[in-house]
Amino acid sequence: MMHALFVLFVPNIRLVNFSAIAAPEGVNIRSATSTNAPIVGRAAPNQRLNFDAWTYGDSVQDRWINTPDARWYRIAGTNNWVASAVVNGNAPGSSPRP
Repeated sequence: MMHALFVLFVPNIRLVNFSAIAAPEGVNIRSATSTNAPIVGRAAPNQRLNFDAWTYGDSVQDRWINTPDARWYRIAGTNNWVASAVVNGNAPGSSPRP
């Protein structure tokens, strides 16, 4: 039997402190900045999430403006990530694409 192993290596993490609101349908919380990374949880619809870092990862279509967004936000105090494209709020000093 073969098992997938995801190793968390996230280069260029920018430390920040901000919050954003999850999309009305809720959002997946992942173990890494990839849509292929395991889902480790789910944020409730319109839940306020606190973040302590951001970096670039897989690009995801923004839920509100329908453009690509490669930013991923780390949930404060964890090593878990949410795609910027599915929360309403932006990390200070960030842009959707590198």
